[in-house]
Amino acid sequence: MPNESRVVAAIDFGTTFSGFACALRSDKKSLFTNYSWPGSMTAPYAKTLTALKYDTEVKVGHEERVQESQAPAEWGWRAFEASKESASKGYCHRFKLHIAPNRRADQLVPLEPGVTPEKAISDYLRLIGKMAEDLVKDKTGYDKADIQWCLTVPAIWDENAKSIMKKAGKKAGLWRDPEVPGEGSPFPPIVVLEPEAAAFYCSSSSVEHGEFKIEKNDCVLIVDAGGGTVDLVAHRVDSEDAKSFREITQGSGAMCGGTSVDDRFVKHLQSTIHGAKDLLRTHPQGSKMQGRIMMHWEAGKKNFDGTRDLLLDLPSNLENIWEQELRERMVRQRERRSYGCQGETQQADELDGFRISVESMKFIFDPVVDQILSLIQDQLNEIERRTNTQAKVMYLVGGFSESAYLRQRVKRRFNRAVQHIYHPPNPGSAIVLVLPLAAPQMHPMTNLTPMTNKGQDFPPITGKVPGFSPITGK
Repeated sequence: MPNESRVVAAIDFGTTFSGFACALRSDKKSLFTNYSWPGSMTAPYAKTLTALKYDTEVKVGHEERVQESQAPAEWGWRAFEASKESASKGYCHRFKLHIAPNRRADQLVPLEPGVTPEKAISDYLRLIGKMAEDLVKDKTGYDKADIQWCLTVPAIWDENAKSIMKKAGKKAGLWRDPEVPGEGSPFPPIVVLEPEAAAFYCSSSSVEHGEFKIEKNDCVLIVDAGGGTVDLVAHRVDSEDAKSFREITQGSGAMCGGTSVDDRFVKHLQSTIHGAKDLLRTHPQGSKMQGRIMMHWEAGKKNFDGTRDLLLDLPSNLENIWEQELRERMVRQRERRSYGCQGETQQADELDGFRISVESMKFIFDPVVDQILSLIQDQLNEIERRTNTQAKVMYLVGGFSESAYLRQRVKRRFNRAVQHIYHPPNPGSAIVLVLPLAAPQMHPMTNLTPMTNKGQDFPPITGKVPGFSPITGK
């Protein structure tokens, strides 16, 4: 077996979306990824849904149950589409959160009977890994035995969660023990903290776009706001050429990503439209209706900037219920006014759709955003305590960082404490676009040691791939 692989393939396995990219070790300018996914419902994007759909026709006793050996019928966007036709039976998503430390039951989406977190993760890695292997074969002629795999994990994950990921990758056939014959890669996997990977991307991107330059001894805070988790890591630039970093604080984070805002929106919808919960649960097309609602909400969540109401289109069945409830409320309001009572009023123009006021949108967002701001403040305080200097740069990446409201709140709170708050192009795919070239220079899993002792420094990690643009791949 050669000492190193010919290809590095990286999977950015996320709570809501996942993607992959690959690169040749022999060509530092090579990078190829996938922007076209089966069943995709979005514009070309480097990620697809982290979702699976199992058939549940197999019955054990009186319970429909997925078998341990049963493969998913669909994955990604096609799993989402299939779920809409089967009342969500067999549909699994957000399963990454099931192995997160300190998880709360109300943050988890229940898995189908017979599906464990380990099975779901392994099945998903097998399917997205096969797509990556096919791309490698098509672009380079190399096969799976020539690939070294890289996976990302949140900074808040403990060793048990990382071990589950490693076992899932082996079970998925991505890699194997070198001394054991088989089809998987004989090279050990590289597991990288998500915010550290984001630092690679941002350090190149900010210079390329002429935003600013970082210099030796500058302190940098990476805030990776993803779908499920928000992870933070602070680094100090460790070389004159600003190509290596040293960790200066213990990584932190919490389960306060974009899906937490989604959950609060669903609760707001159900508490406002009293018939919504029953309709979506019992109607034959309930899953399809909920999927449509969430797609409209996703666009609204991204664009909300704290200044305008959000007008949300509803499926016709739910819109009829909402209009009926609104009319009944308007009648009751007229009756109260006739008796001289005051109170909140419903406007006739609200019949045009489901309008969420600015105040209600902030009510949905603020508890989650406030938690993120608190995490950032704690890291900035720790940076100053350890280094006697302030952070020069804050990199804001991850899918949830595309929220205009989140970015606005971050900048308003910290624009005086941090010289540069940088939100790079393609923040949701920042990691996957650079990781295949950066990963070989980072810690393999066996040496991946987050900061745990106060004041302890770890060996520097290279922060930029020479001659490589993370935006263009050239």
